[in-house]
Amino acid sequence: MIPEKFVSRTRALFGSRAQSIIEALSLPPLRAARVNTLKISPDDFFRMAGSFRRNELCSDGFYFDGELRGSDPYHVAGLYYIQEASAQLPVALAAADIRGRVLDLCAAPGGKTCQLAALRPDVLYSNEYVYKRASALKSNIERLGVRNALVTCNSAEDYARQLPGFFDAVVVDAPCSGEGMFRKEPAAIGNWSEANVEACAQRSLKLLLSAAETLKPGGILVYSTCTLNYEENEGVIEKFIAARDFTVLPAAVPRGAESGFLENTVRVLPDRGAGEGHFTCRMVKNYGNVIKPRQPPVRRGSLPKETWKQIASVTPWADTAEKDGALYLAPEIYGELNYLSCGVKIFDVGKTAKPYHSLAMALYKGQTANSIDFSRGDRLLKEYLSGRELSDPPFRGWGTVTVEGFPVGLVKCGDSVKNHLPKGLYIA
Repeated sequence: MIPEKFVSRTRALFGSRAQSIIEALSLPPLRAARVNTLKISPDDFFRMAGSFRRNELCSDGFYFDGELRGSDPYHVAGLYYIQEASAQLPVALAAADIRGRVLDLCAAPGGKTCQLAALRPDVLYSNEYVYKRASALKSNIERLGVRNALVTCNSAEDYARQLPGFFDAVVVDAPCSGEGMFRKEPAAIGNWSEANVEACAQRSLKLLLSAAETLKPGGILVYSTCTLNYEENEGVIEKFIAARDFTVLPAAVPRGAESGFLENTVRVLPDRGAGEGHFTCRMVKNYGNVIKPRQPPVRRGSLPKETWKQIASVTPWADTAEKDGALYLAPEIYGELNYLSCGVKIFDVGKTAKPYHSLAMALYKGQTANSIDFSRGDRLLKEYLSGRELSDPPFRGWGTVTVEGFPVGLVKCGDSVKNHLPKGLYIA
């Protein structure tokens, strides 16, 4: 049951519109996804996967019924990310601002990080303060083949201290009371209270104040929530711009969305049929200095060239760096942060130079060397994804398994085809 306090607050905020919003929260949620344009264009994906209705809020997004799921080989290959339709809006509105050094401050489970990565900034810092949630973040970044992400587990205050005046753009998708997700995540209803709304608003303001310090002058700050109330949305922005010299930038409101209660803010409401509840705005920083922080010492490892050539037909796209016994292709690293991942993890540093699954996933179509290719519905592909070994090796040494040219994992061929898909990714 939707709390009566929520109902009365929604009526006070939205007036005659409130009843249709409340009724919409009892309808089945929309199912949506976004094409991963690092690996495939939307048009090519739709030719392969079928025709889907496009998302009005994001040109790479689409709606689906029951056709797509996590066990789909196209999903395993990272061709799309299942993501709520309105959650795709904040990055879509800020696309022209995503350049240089970018921070996704509250990143798990990774939808906005992977959407940011598809816009190809120079480097992408993806941060999750809760360590347990960071594993899902790393997994999604790996599956979608993001090459230039640095995954960290730090507080917003840590970033403000370590990397002040450093970023060109920061996205704060703030943890919120989740009112816009009531029909998608029923647990949000049970967790709702007026006290939680106030606590979330205070936390969001603190996140923005720290995020502001990490930006260069002229840097862009994107704020979003998946809640409906004023306090966590326009109310937070009003308090923030009263405390810091930022300007809320104009936004082109797409079909399916509408203007918020504060000028240049944008809302998605569930009764419009475009997605769940969401709020977003873009702000520009009007003060400060550009600061280049110190780079921590990084040990550069040696690339196992022969094994690389068995797997990849392209040259490495970044320098190598050693971390915790593993070799990465890593972007530039700055600041004394808690780095969980630094670019693409490719080999262990031991004598065996064993390759990691993430190397296969970071290769795009046409970039593999030795490979075994299957169609989407092939029985042998299903066997590989369930962890079984294959027979009839077509080459000797390391290589990839691909679905219609897109990598899904590694194999090593000798007398048989040894499966090197991580056990945690097996599909029954």
